[in-house]
Amino acid sequence: MEPIHVTLFFYQCINQADPDSVYETWMNLNNSTTGIDPVLNEWFYLAKATPSEVVYLDLPKEKEQIITSSIRTMKLDRTIPRRNIKGITFHAWSQKVPAQGPANEREGSQTVFSSLSGGTEHRLARFSLEIEALKNHEGRHEMIAFTRICTAISNVQKPIWLSACPLSYMKHRVFPHRRHVGWMAVVPDVDISGQLPFLAYDEYLPDVGTLIVTTEERFDTTKPEHVEKSQMTETTLLQMGLLPERQR
Repeated sequence: MEPIHVTLFFYQCINQADPDSVYETWMNLNNSTTGIDPVLNEWFYLAKATPSEVVYLDLPKEKEQIITSSIRTMKLDRTIPRRNIKGITFHAWSQKVPAQGPANEREGSQTVFSSLSGGTEHRLARFSLEIEALKNHEGRHEMIAFTRICTAISNVQKPIWLSACPLSYMKHRVFPHRRHVGWMAVVPDVDISGQLPFLAYDEYLPDVGTLIVTTEERFDTTKPEHVEKSQMTETTLLQMGLLPERQR
């Protein structure tokens, strides 16, 4: 099963792009999905990994160690005040995977990867969840869980654009220089609920935009009807003037 990448792009005030502020935003985004599914309830930062040993830090409890480790790992300038450092990226896993790897395939598939790259003067902030499998949701319930995930993080940081789809969809998108849809997307600042009758689901999120879902079942690029539905959605959004060009 190919992972679904839920990706949120948002503006971040440059005065709130220091490591401490980015970390706080990251924590808020991660915490917003707590309770949707057990695979989203805990987060651990990988501080060290060798063939024989891995060391994880707990996100809520070990902030200072995590920020220091991230600055060192990214080789950011440690000679300037921390508040002036921009562009930091944080990563976390939802389980502590041992050095020898997950106990079985199912355990590995239920390990979620979270990351946030802070915004700079030349780059939007980018939050991402890589989710292969949920624990308690299948079929239509899986779609509903993913809509809840998209809604939760959109209510923390208003999207410039949000999409949820497998990475393999990138070669199928209609307009490579524009944003894409895939399985789900949040079209910001407008209420277009009910205007695209071929969608599987849509919902207006007050003060955010419209959440749209192209297929009821999990999006799969090996199914031509899924790809065609997303491509139709992208083409229609462009005609409506609602498919923005990509920004860095």
